Amino acid sequence: MRCVLPFVLLSLGFAPAPVPKPKAAEEDLKRMQGSWVLIFIVQDGERENIKGKVTWEIKGNRVSTTTEDGKAYPPFFMALDANSTPRAIDIRDSPRESPRLLGRYSVDRNTLKVSIGEKRPADLSGNNAEFGVWVFKHQRP
Repeated sequence: MRCVLPFVLLSLGFAPAPVPKPKAAEEDLKRMQGSWVLIFIVQDGERENIKGKVTWEIKGNRVSTTTEDGKAYPPFFMALDANSTPRAIDIRDSPRESPRLLGRYSVDRNTLKVSIGEKRPADLSGNNAEFGVWVFKHQRP
């Protein structure tokens, strides 16, 4: 038995390292790629459906906004922090500038929720008059 124990301990040193898990923020950013249509906003606990079409086109960390009448707004850049709960998003005018707006987000296969303001919202409930929650659906080509 004494001979087996050193062999087992030695073999553990040569065991393959576990495959590193991808960073959650990188995975979220991958899921966000493409076109998203703003469906409704929740503010102060009230849902407001959007009458005109507003889209976010996300390529990398760059977001372009266009309205139904074709008006395009200057692009902005986002930085994600998936380690906080709820997850955090910073909105920047350029990739390296300090954040202009602070927010929270969640993303699943077809739904993107974002709440932003000058202060970071506590959650994505939309129950606060100060912070609304924008709900987008992924637009399939």
